[in-house]
Amino acid sequence: MKPTPSHRTAPRIAAPLVAALSAATLFALAACQRDANAPAAQAADQAAA
Repeated sequence: MKPTPSHRTAPRIAAPLVAALSAATLFALAACQRDANAPAAQAADQAAA
């Protein structure tokens, strides 16, 4: 087994996974703040869109 193919595919799989996790975390934080104050959540939604 060659070490280079797995070494190259690992970042390709990890990068989108980390991006998805970070996006889900930001979405969860925005949902929590939406319960606290609606105007800030609307501003965050407009910034994301």
